[in-house]
Amino acid sequence: MTTPRGPRRAAVLVRGAAAVSTVLVLTACTGIPREGPVVPGRPGGKDLNEGIYQLIQDGPQPGATPEQSVTGFLRAAAGFSDDHRVARSFLAPSRRLSWRPDASVAVYPGQIPPTPVVVEQTGPPTSGTTAPATPSPSASPEAAATAQSGPRAADPGRDRDTAGSATVRVNVPVQATIDGDGRYSIAPPGTRREVTYGLVRVDGEWRIDLVPDGILISTTDFGVTYRPYPVYFPDAGHRFLVPDVHWFPGNNSGRRAVPTALVRALLAGPAPWLRPAVTTGVPEGTEMAVAAVVVSGDTATVDLTDRARSAKPRERQLLALQLRETLAGFASTVKITVRGADYDVPTGGWAAVAPGESSMGPRVDPPVDSRPVVLTAKGQLARVEGPQRLVPVSGVDGLAVPGATRPAMSSDGTAYAVLAAQRAQLLLQLPGTPKASAVVQGRNLTAPSFDPSGWVWVSPERNTGRLFAARIDTGATVVTAPWLSGYSVVSARVSRDGARLLIAARRTGSPSAFLFVSGIQRAEDGRPEAVTEPLSLVPDLTSVVDAAWVDEDQVVVLGRRSTPPTQEQPWLVQVGGSIEPTTPAPGATSITAGNGALTLVAGNAQGLMTRAGDTWDLTPGGRWPAFPG
Repeated sequence: MTTPRGPRRAAVLVRGAAAVSTVLVLTACTGIPREGPVVPGRPGGKDLNEGIYQLIQDGPQPGATPEQSVTGFLRAAAGFSDDHRVARSFLAPSRRLSWRPDASVAVYPGQIPPTPVVVEQTGPPTSGTTAPATPSPSASPEAAATAQSGPRAADPGRDRDTAGSATVRVNVPVQATIDGDGRYSIAPPGTRREVTYGLVRVDGEWRIDLVPDGILISTTDFGVTYRPYPVYFPDAGHRFLVPDVHWFPGNNSGRRAVPTALVRALLAGPAPWLRPAVTTGVPEGTEMAVAAVVVSGDTATVDLTDRARSAKPRERQLLALQLRETLAGFASTVKITVRGADYDVPTGGWAAVAPGESSMGPRVDPPVDSRPVVLTAKGQLARVEGPQRLVPVSGVDGLAVPGATRPAMSSDGTAYAVLAAQRAQLLLQLPGTPKASAVVQGRNLTAPSFDPSGWVWVSPERNTGRLFAARIDTGATVVTAPWLSGYSVVSARVSRDGARLLIAARRTGSPSAFLFVSGIQRAEDGRPEAVTEPLSLVPDLTSVVDAAWVDEDQVVVLGRRSTPPTQEQPWLVQVGGSIEPTTPAPGATSITAGNGALTLVAGNAQGLMTRAGDTWDLTPGGRWPAFPG
């Protein structure tokens, strides 16, 4: 399923602790607080309404049958105008206000709603209705409906002015789901959802009085109404902000509520798999003090409860930075207040810098050098400086050993690594040092990957629940991953913020391949200790060759899926989002990316292939291209 990506961050100048950018219409508020720090930022450049459309759906039609009423409701549920006003008009008065469409979302393929089936109907038929269906011998409509969403109203008859009821079922294939927190999950192949609707007569027309919370929505409507939005949390070293992607309605009506939803998500904390790898400036128990984020002109106001005052100066700075980046693009300045009163955020620069931290505070989506590193036909390390031009890397001759493969470079260019001895040895060298050091011994090691702290990571192909990370000054350390035991690891790549690990793997006896992302737990000194239980990204992957990071929340995997197209090719995968095919790369044996999806580079037996629109340009003579990281 292809869906547009959400609004990207607007770059905002931080002066000391920066503040938020945000937009929202408040539905119940006494006014805008007049105190608290206001930090200006650069106005967002792109119109967030660009490419966004409003779905206009029809309401109930006179004389509609139970099936037609359910079909109309399914169509209207994709429209978010006035809190699903049109969809609620299909409901009976007893359910109209209590229905919660935001509880969950199930995305089904195509554009046309599934065909409802009448399970049971009593009373006189509606105009155009066929003979009532034979009552189900297995269960009453009330019992079947209760299993879906709980009991009916205490007195269902109060909605009926004419005897009659109907039970309608919908059974639909599911491609993806979104939970009540806005987290997106690709559904495993073959997933289906059955929903039962109970209908009664209201003023002579069929209305739904039994409906589960949540909505069913087609992929077409989903692509129009929903957008992914990153919620940011600092890594353990406070060097980078790490995104946790949430999906919310982004059309002209739904997007008004997005800032409030994002702030609530930030206060609630990151996803379980990411939580051990990041920190937050939010004191435990902090909530919003008012119902919504307020915006007046270009100034957004986030009003918090008293728990926010327990934050230390550094935490207050982190909170301001998190809010700024999470809400960027909705407004250009921000106020943070506590129950309407001033909230002090230290200014004058990033507070006392700890070892390894940036003096400018955490950064978002750090870029990498746009020149990939390769191994030449002579076994030398070289950078790709331009079309058909390979420039040798000086000072690392110790890595030019016979049979070397899979080169790697640190993000700051101060360390290089290769695999040697038929992938049984990890060699590491700093430019200008006399020789390379063998820092890890293993069997069929994966391609090395550097994190921003200079640790280079590898995994044995046959994994026993351990990975290895090494530095010249400390040697190798074991990183535990008990859940990985029994997998054959194809690739292990650290994200550019150093907080997450992308793992591509196979399993003996399984027809599936796997793509996982885990959080990285570190000791106080930054040494990696463990990786968390993972998030599965592509449940229908059938083969995998390689995988790499593309940017802060997107990865690329070279492999094959059971979903068409089924050929082996690169796929762009959003962490916590959708999957998109790219142009097949003939004969590719590796994949890497620079800064974004337009910078994909694949390797094959002849050299490296650079993505150029719908084709790939070949640069011969260089093998195993890899960007820093």
